[in-house]
Order: sequence, then structure tokens, then C-alpha cells
Amino acid sequence: MTRGTPSSPIAVGIDLGTTHVVVAVKTASSPETVVFPMPQRVALGAVAAQPLLPAALFPEATSDGGNTWVAGAWARTRASEIEGKSIVSAKSWLGFAGVDREAPILPWGGTGAKLSPVAAQVALLKHVHDAWNAAYPEVPLATLPLVVTIPASFDETARQLTLQALTAAGLGHARLLEEPQAAFLAVPEGARPAAGRLLVVDVGGGTTDLSLLEIGDGSAERLAVGPHLLLGGDNFDLALAALVEARLPLQEADGTRRRLDAGRFASLVATCRTAKETLLTGGSDGFEVAIADRGSNLFAAILRARLTAEEAQQLILERFFPEDVAELAVPPRPALVSVGLPYERDAAITRHVARFLRRYGPVNAVLFAGGVFEAEPLRDRVRRVIENVQDAPVSVVQNAGNFEAVAKGAAIYATPAGTQQLRATTARAYYVQLAQNESRLMLPRGACVGEPHTLAASVEARLGTPSRFVLLANDGEGERHVPDEKDVRLSMVAMLPRSLAGESSVGTSVPVTVVAALTAVGTIAVSLAHGDASFALTFETSQEKSLEVSDTSKVFSEADDSDLRALICSSFGPKSAEQSRSKEILRDLEKRFGPRKSWSAALGRALADALLSRASFRRQTPELERLYLLLLGFGLRPGAGFPGDELRVERTLPLFRERLAFPDKTPVQQAYFIALRRIAAGLPSIAQELLFSQWEAPKKKGPTLLARDEARSAMVAFEELPLAAKRVLGARLIERCLVDGNPALWSDLGRLGARTPLIAGAEHAVPSEVAEAWLSDLLRVPWQISSVNSVISVARLTGDRARDLRERTRRDVAKKLEKLGVDEVARAPLFEVVPVAPRERLLAFGDELPLGLTLRS
Repeated sequence: MTRGTPSSPIAVGIDLGTTHVVVAVKTASSPETVVFPMPQRVALGAVAAQPLLPAALFPEATSDGGNTWVAGAWARTRASEIEGKSIVSAKSWLGFAGVDREAPILPWGGTGAKLSPVAAQVALLKHVHDAWNAAYPEVPLATLPLVVTIPASFDETARQLTLQALTAAGLGHARLLEEPQAAFLAVPEGARPAAGRLLVVDVGGGTTDLSLLEIGDGSAERLAVGPHLLLGGDNFDLALAALVEARLPLQEADGTRRRLDAGRFASLVATCRTAKETLLTGGSDGFEVAIADRGSNLFAAILRARLTAEEAQQLILERFFPEDVAELAVPPRPALVSVGLPYERDAAITRHVARFLRRYGPVNAVLFAGGVFEAEPLRDRVRRVIENVQDAPVSVVQNAGNFEAVAKGAAIYATPAGTQQLRATTARAYYVQLAQNESRLMLPRGACVGEPHTLAASVEARLGTPSRFVLLANDGEGERHVPDEKDVRLSMVAMLPRSLAGESSVGTSVPVTVVAALTAVGTIAVSLAHGDASFALTFETSQEKSLEVSDTSKVFSEADDSDLRALICSSFGPKSAEQSRSKEILRDLEKRFGPRKSWSAALGRALADALLSRASFRRQTPELERLYLLLLGFGLRPGAGFPGDELRVERTLPLFRERLAFPDKTPVQQAYFIALRRIAAGLPSIAQELLFSQWEAPKKKGPTLLARDEARSAMVAFEELPLAAKRVLGARLIERCLVDGNPALWSDLGRLGARTPLIAGAEHAVPSEVAEAWLSDLLRVPWQISSVNSVISVARLTGDRARDLRERTRRDVAKKLEKLGVDEVARAPLFEVVPVAPRERLLAFGDELPLGLTLRS
């Protein structure tokens, strides 16, 4: 690798990798693309410039009591020395919608200072930004053409989050480029195929990217991209760590064997990463792994085990690069060793390569990218698999260095000449979902930059309320597509102002045209046009709520809306207290719209909208207030998943924050808490905390809590409450459960202590030690069959050490369930990673979902 600071820079490329960050430069003084050595702390008090910046962060206390994050080699070293403090592989979290990627959740399962996945990327980029500007004060990085690489399989949300991080780091002018394309651009021109089909196999630290390029006429066009595979060098480290852990002396006093906790296992993984890099590149024949054991003594015992180069290579070859790539009759079980991320179930990279070739046809050449291919046996194994699958030889294209090729290609693409060497097109087709079993093509696969495409379907959007569209990305070819589980689902939202239709009221529907195009920065731009006005749709980057509209064809007509509003106005008006009609509102609604269980989400939201406009009239009598709250909660349940729900919940919150008109009436309080439970999925975390405090520590003149059972169930549904609040709830539930087998109590405890929250992200699960303490108490009392699902919810295995209970505890639970007559299949989730069944998740809501809304798996 090139050392020394390059002179006269004209363009820059950044490989923002999972394991390393590399910066490459095109200069005016040389035709070569060179690496910019990155100054970084390499030891306490020592700074050196190195070609690779490890994508690791370690917190360091500042004089004002805060923290600054140190990036690079020293931070990575600290990851193996001190458990639960360093952030590594933050990039892998950007593509995971199961957590809030803008919440401080990293290091996962760690203690002390934390950053969000996006903020971690910002910290790394700021390090690059500051290091560059210190070296080139006369040519700041923000003034140069800049290209940053991303996995080809990143969806639009992950791309938007990357751009967001770049903007926060002062590099908002950057363009994005897919890593396999960058690797191709870095290939010396004399080594490139003149024509033909090239497969790029890019195995990075966090992902495996497969891209098919068509070479010809001096440029390349991407024909296909493989699925997003969370499978790479990190998985190798986890596998080696599991091998080493099995050799460590971890016996308990009773002879059973324990697992390392999340923090110590993370330290072991970091050490095994160093071992892997040493052993696979021929740096040594063996590596001694050593980590500190737990203990209360000043000096903890050191646990040691030895890895040899031969066994490390054998493990990685056979598990991740097997020669037998036949499709498996039974899908592999999820790995039990993980760090919170949903790693690919099938860890065989060669099987994914074979699947890709069977789908897209044979290739003439293969280009390897990624540090793992420093090991020649891995390259040879993949090449042989390709030749066996297509029964034809394949040539191996010389890359520009496994660690630096992607950054160099990005720097080349940042120049006008480099841009012309790639025909930028969309990797997938994009469809707009119109109904549960129908979607229409919006943007075809292979669409060029700046080329607008219009959706050939009639679409309406409501004025003054958010309109959400579900996009499906796939390899489709036709105008129509039936949605399936292989689709990449994306959510976009826009709000059209009321002024578009003159004096029309909020909620009026107008016809819109959906237009989409590929942008120059490498993202998809979608807009809604009505007349001469156009409004951009933005990708929703927050954590998904696991709810979605399953059928947008269930339209609520204007006639329906008019009848509904008339019924609501007659029951909640200035003189409703003097009329008997309000008592009959439920019967009247069912007479007009059918049984409540058949009401669609669209009808429910129209009901909520009508009620919100009549909120003040509920305060006339206790019965009016009770009916109002019950109807509002029922119509808005579960508080998320339908267009405009965020705004509805925002309008609803003041009603729950203000004092009830009749707080001394138990039925009114019951209706209040039932409504809160029903909309809990849509309440932001701050609102959940405020509402909990409002009833947990009421003011001296506040109302007496009368509906204790309903209040408890509502608070348990607040999955984003802080841990302190959950401890309070848990203590009270345990106290009751120890003397009362009421299924409702156990059900609430099952949701409060669930290893996999129903709606919130995994970061909101109560810590394993808290859940274990609860179960320890419950193991002392008899259980009923009705409590089985609740207990399993608290004790089930997720594969995430930060959430999983100790094996000893799970075995104690299993023994008690066995004595109760629970069969082996029902007990399986205690020892195997078994997805929560849809029926179990729906039961946890306490109500059926309205028609038109479904839970995503």
C-alpha cells in the first residue's frame, strides 16, 4: 500500500466499510490512484498514519463529564481488552429495521456511553474529515469531488441513512456508489475483460455482495444484484469465537457448563478477529486467545485457548465456502451465536453464489473483493464452485488489492472519466403496492439516471394528512407483481397541503400521479404530482413498527364518511347529554357498518378522525366520556400502521394527558386505560414515559387509581418505557403472580419480560438478569397451563446473548413445564431459535387487528 501523503488531490473515494475505512485519492501529479494514510491513535499517547482505519470507536471521558469517541486501531484493541465499551461493525446495523437506527443502542448489550448506528458512522466520517483537512488545509475535503461506497444490496432506507450521516459529518455533497462496481473500476485497464459477463464477489466484514456486470464498449453495466446478505467476516469471527468458547474452562460448581455473557463474548469475538487475520494470511501457525473471566476479585482469572491456522482455515472453508452447494432440503437453523443482528440463516457463501448463477446464468470472469480473499484457498474454492455450477471455465480478474480496491474505484468514479466507465442504472425493479395481492411497476430494473417513469395506475392521496406508499423492490420484469416474502419492503410518506383543492377539508382525496427516477447520487427519488404541483415522497428511516396496510383496496367512500360523521355528531354534540341517541351509538354504528369485528382499518381511522373533532363534547356525562374513549381506542387501534396514524396519535395525546372529566368513575377509568392499551403501539417513547409517570406518581390532588388491572395492562403495552419503570411494573406483577394464577396477570408479565418485544425494537427488551430474577421467583410457585405462553415469552432463546437467559435458567423452566405436561415441541423455543408464531403475537395485542392491517414477521 502507498504510504505518505498524496500531493495535488483532485478527487476522493471513501470505502466506508464494516471492518475498515479506507480513503483513496486521485491526484493531478500521477495517473495512479493512491491510498491516503489515516492518522489515528495506535496506543495510549501514540498516533501514527496507517492505510486502514479500523471501523471501531471507544469512548473517552472529557473534562466536562462527557465523552469523546476515539476511532481506529486503538479503539479496536480496546474492544478485546475491555468488554462492552467499544463499538464495532456499526455499518451492519444501518440495514436492520428491527431497531431504531437513530437511537443510542451501540455497543449492543454494552454498558456506559452509547451511540446510534447513524451517529457511529458520523463519528468515523468526522475522523476522516478532520484528518484530511489537517493534511490538506488548502484543499478541504468538502470542496473536492467525493464518492462513498455502500453495499449493492443496501435498500433505499439504508442509503438515505448513509447520506444523512455524510451530511452530519460535513460531507453532504458526496455521491454513493455500490462497492462491487467500485471494485471493478479499480481493476487496471490492461487486466479488465474486453467484453462478457463479470461476477463480482465482494465479501466484506458485514455483508456479501454479488453483482453481475456486462462489460463492453469501454464501460460496464450492472445487470443484477443479489439479495442483502448479512454474512461476512464478522460471521467468521463469531464462528471462531464459538469454537474457542467450547474449549474454555467454563464449568460451574454443579458440573453444568455456562456460556460467556454478552460483554465477554464480544471481547472474545474481537480477539478472534485478530486471530483470523493473523492465521489466514500466513502470519503465524497458531494464536493463543486469552480473555478475562468474570469474578469479584481484583484480578480476574484469565481464560486461555489455542487456535491453529489449519483448524481456522478448515472451519471457515467448510462452514462458509463448502464445495457441496446443492439446495438444502430443510432450511438451516439460525446460528445460536450472534450479537443482536439477524445474520443470514444459510452461512454458505458458495451456496449463495451458486443460487445467483442459477438465477442469472453463466459468467465469463469473476472478480474478488474484500479482505477475506487475502486467503488464496478461499478464492480457489469459490472459483471451483462457479466452474462446477456452470460447467464451464471462468477467468479470475486481477483486483487492485483486497483491502483498497473499493476505495480506489470510488476515487476513480469521482472523476468525469471514471463516471463514464459505468452505466448507472437501477439494480432492481420498484413496484407500488395497491392491494394485498397486487402491485404495479413504478420504476423498471435498469432505469437510467434522471430518466423519469410514471406509475401506470390511478392513485389518490388525501389532503392535509400524511399519505404513505409501500414500495416493493425485486427482480420483476412485468407491469404487475404479486407481493411475496422475497420483496424488499420500503415505506414512503408525503403530505399534500389542503390548498391544492381550494377550500376542501382535511382528508379530501385527490388524484395524483406517481413519478420516480434514479438520482445522480445513487438513490431513488419519488414524487406525487397533482396539476402543476409536485411533492417529494421521503423514505421513512425510523424503526419499523412491524405493522403494515395489507389491503389498500378497502376504500372508505365519501358516503360512508358522511354517514359516520352524522352518527358521531348526533351522539357527541352540544345537547348529547339530553338525548338518548348517544347510548345507542354502538348499535347504530353496527347497524350501518356491520359488526365491529368486520370494521376495516380505513373505517376505524375515519371513526377516530370524526371523534377527534368532537372531543370537547365527551365531558358532559360519565357515560359519554366512557363511550367516547372506548370508540376512540377501538378505531385507532393499534395506533400505528395506517397512513396518518402518527398525526392522529399526536392529536389524541392531549386527551390522555389532561384530567378526565369524571375521574372518580371506575367505568370511565377503565375505558381510559383500555383505549391507551389499544393505541400503545403508536405512542412515542417520551409519551409512554410521561403517561406512566402521570399515573405512577400522581399529584396530591390527582385522581385515585380505580381501574388497576386495566392500568397495569396499558402500562405493560408501553414497550419503550425506561428500564426503571419496567422494574417497578415487574415487581408488582411478580408480587401478584406469586399468590394469584389469574391468566391476565401472567399474560402481562409475559409481554413485559418478552425476549422479543411485540412492536418495539429489540433494544427495549428488559435485560436478561432482570427477566431471570422474575423467573427465579415464579419457579417457587405452581404454574397453570394458561401461563405456559407467558413463561416461554420471557425465557425463549433469541440467539442474542444480550437478551438470552442462562441455559441453567431455561432448563429449570423446561423441567417445570414438562411436569405440567407441556410437550417437547412446545418447549422447543427454550433451546432453539424459533420465530414467534403470528397467532402468539396477535394474542399479545389483546384485540384483533382491524381488517386491512397485518403484522410483519
